[in-house]
Amino acid sequence: MKNFSQSSQQGIEIANEITKQPVFAAETGQVVYMGKQLNEAKNFSFQNLIIIKHNQDYLSAYANTSRMLVKEGQRIEKGQAIAEIDVKKHSKNALHFEIRKNGNPVNPINLLPK
Repeated sequence: MKNFSQSSQQGIEIANEITKQPVFAAETGQVVYMGKQLNEAKNFSFQNLIIIKHNQDYLSAYANTSRMLVKEGQRIEKGQAIAEIDVKKHSKNALHFEIRKNGNPVNPINLLPK
């Protein structure tokens, strides 16, 4: 797992070595964005991105999944499978995960259960 850093990495990378590993929603909310690609600054791109709005302050983002299991506008429950991530031979096998508060990245490790 790569650590959080507001200056470069705005989330964490969670390594995966299991085929069809489910990705679970961190909290209840609504899917507000789904897309195949969203380019961020410095030519970094996210593949298969899902953004869930949890309340007025918080949202979570899950990127680089291999299969999305939800639809934009759908209500999501905490712990619900929202995507899958596969093992790939020639690309990174990591889920990119972010939490944002009022649009600013925060360290997900501080908010997730131990």
